[in-house]
Amino acid sequence: MTIQFPIMSLDYFHPTPAKQFITLSKNPRVTSKEINSLFHQLKPLQPDDLIGEWDGHILITDHPFEKVLEELNWFGNTFDTTDDVAPLIVGRNGERTCYEDWGRASVS
Repeated sequence: MTIQFPIMSLDYFHPTPAKQFITLSKNPRVTSKEINSLFHQLKPLQPDDLIGEWDGHILITDHPFEKVLEELNWFGNTFDTTDDVAPLIVGRNGERTCYEDWGRASVS
């Protein structure tokens, strides 16, 4: 009799920092220390990797800014180019809208 075991990636036993961060972000409450520790293990991105629309997710850490983002109905960010970034996208009338009160940004 031959027993076959499924081939599992080493990632199954020791997930990458990115996968660990995603898992951590799904917890209802996390500490800033947990997030920061894992965040600093993530690989850096190049500015051009950010181009596009990004959906946001508020991590519940009791930071005072969480309430501000929630009140603004924060959706995420939009990177049209590295020199034209809408750092705060909010939901208004069912659509993604740039929160112009905070202006635009650039990434380097």
